[in-house]
Amino acid sequence: MVDEVDIVVEAVSRLPVDYEELGRYSARELVRRTGFKNHRPRVTVERIQACLAEHPDWVDAWFGWSEDNRGVPAWYVLRSGPDVFRVGRIDHESESEPLVFDDRVRACAEYVHREVAAIADWH
Repeated sequence: MVDEVDIVVEAVSRLPVDYEELGRYSARELVRRTGFKNHRPRVTVERIQACLAEHPDWVDAWFGWSEDNRGVPAWYVLRSGPDVFRVGRIDHESESEPLVFDDRVRACAEYVHREVAAIADWH
């Protein structure tokens, strides 16, 4: 039996793919459609990481999403070395101290968790 939260985690994890494929929905609308707000406490970084580990193309899509984002304030994920990945936030006047990871999927999951929450909270 599939847990309802697993469905939400999968929808959240594939959001940039849906954004490109569907083309007619905003990121905010896609996040709303995932059901993230109703299950937010259970949509953990660990669950996102497990989902992304099964879909490397979704990880690539999230890195592309981050690279394409020109808005401020904004979360980002980037590779800054062979096995060094950074997740941080750029604000109008400053940049937060980034979190540093040696695992690409873990870094992506951290980014997705923060980015989706920021989109969900945007008014």
